[in-house]
Amino acid sequence: MYSPRLRFALIVLLLVSGAAVLFVYQYWTAVLMLWSTAALLVFGHFRYGSIIAVLWALRKGDVEQAGVLLANISRPQWLSRRYQAYYYFALGLVSFYKKQLEEGAAHFQKSLALGLSGKQELAITHLNLAHAAYLQQNYSTAREHIDLVNAQKVEDLYLKERVVELEKQLASK
Repeated sequence: MYSPRLRFALIVLLLVSGAAVLFVYQYWTAVLMLWSTAALLVFGHFRYGSIIAVLWALRKGDVEQAGVLLANISRPQWLSRRYQAYYYFALGLVSFYKKQLEEGAAHFQKSLALGLSGKQELAITHLNLAHAAYLQQNYSTAREHIDLVNAQKVEDLYLKERVVELEKQLASK
């Protein structure tokens, strides 16, 4: 996984190398290959960003690093639709970590609207939305989201424990 700075350095290196090959050897095939590779890196940067690195940071539990990587994505609207969904999913997780529940819920809703697709991610999203609805004393919405979590049939034990806890709290309401 390339960090944005390393990717930028590679792009500059490829462009400069291409210019050097052009002026020294006048070998157009090598120049086109170097510049095409640089163009692909630029395209990949704007189309896919560093979302994979963000998701890896979240998987490792490094929410601060994920927040930094998300902040480095300057134009999320340029990401592919799928990557936009994961961008807002990650923003929602970071917001919930910072106890910004309303902002996080808005990000999760946006990720669902963009077509978030992974079973695990959908379950996490609906569980967090259920938690936010519960804290706002909107118990019917919380139950709907819990049902959507259960519909995903995820085998993650931690996730199952959180669902059982929230179901117990909802049962008393």
